Amino acid sequence: MFPADSDEYWPELQQAIDHWERRISDDPGMFNQLVWGLMVATHRAEAAEADTWTPVAELLPEPDRRVLAVYIEEQKPVIIRAVHLPAKYAACYDEYEEAEYDEETDTLYFPGGWYEAMESGEYAYTGPLSGQVTFWADLPALPARV
Repeated sequence: MFPADSDEYWPELQQAIDHWERRISDDPGMFNQLVWGLMVATHRAEAAEADTWTPVAELLPEPDRRVLAVYIEEQKPVIIRAVHLPAKYAACYDEYEEAEYDEETDTLYFPGGWYEAMESGEYAYTGPLSGQVTFWADLPALPARV
């Protein structure tokens, strides 16, 4: 907000400091409100920074990394937990209808593409997805207390 190499913002910043010093000296409870407001603003800024979406046309996530993905099927975009697998990345050890066989390595592989990530049940992911993934973002961090 205030670049360190620019003096043009200092008069505006000093004016804001002077304003809050006067308000705090007139009402001691105002200090708590100011601190709370700064904490909320900081949290919102951090959340906005974390909420950045990357177009898949520009960059794919690392293989097998769980992310949020904007998934479009039948013209309706939704957000899902997903994982992108490149071709010949994840071997299939069971019979899988869509598996791709590689003669060179004598191995069955999951087809390359996007999969919906699952963390419970029999499978780690399902797919490949039939619709289109257009954007992805990192999963948010878990809260400090779970």
